[in-house]
Amino acid sequence: MVANLSRTSSEEIVPFQRFKEAVNDLKQDDTVLLRFLRARNYDLKKAEEMIRSALQWREEVDIKNYQNWEFPPYYKSEMAYQFFGNDYEGAPALWVPVGKWNGKHLVENGEGENLLRWAFAMIERGLKTVQDNDSQGNVIVDLSGLTYSQATHIASLKLFYQGCQRIEQCYPEIIKSVIVINAPWVFTLGYNFIKGIITRETQEKIRIFGCNKDEWMPILHQKFPKESILPELVRDLNGN
Repeated sequence: MVANLSRTSSEEIVPFQRFKEAVNDLKQDDTVLLRFLRARNYDLKKAEEMIRSALQWREEVDIKNYQNWEFPPYYKSEMAYQFFGNDYEGAPALWVPVGKWNGKHLVENGEGENLLRWAFAMIERGLKTVQDNDSQGNVIVDLSGLTYSQATHIASLKLFYQGCQRIEQCYPEIIKSVIVINAPWVFTLGYNFIKGIITRETQEKIRIFGCNKDEWMPILHQKFPKESILPELVRDLNGN
């Protein structure tokens, strides 16, 4: 895919062309090159190191064949997610009910590496979705149901840290916004654990809300048409 350079500033075009020449052997789409270049603030050397490292990792884990990866059938219910709707600018949305995930139990059951693969498969689907829409994507994380024991489970936090680190390194500039809703106070402990590896640019895209629906629902309505918000979130306490 050739990048839409009309969306770039004049300051971007020259470093982009130089970067494209430097990594011509990688045979990557212009849109991919732009993501990595922007992620490293147009530092050509750092951008080249980043994209080569990312592509090496993709080769090592055979990420291109993620659709053929096999997972236990219960992952679909215990680690559910869904792509649903678009914001007012047409950017797609990924809804992740992390509070209902049974990650702690699965990690304790020795399934940590498999959970990472599940997460990377989810991100790959998201990457394809944003590429098909020629946009970045929105992520809505619902923490309803998150318990203290889940939020402070060290092995799960380490796995989450590892996953976030890989996402920052290998999937730059695909996020438009992250909206966290129904966050209990204990979420702060886990967030602070991984915050250090999240770039400042990404942190600025994250908004965190507590359990007061009157606070976060207006934000969702500002960003998404009603038909693009999960119905179970729109319903009031009376089920309407």
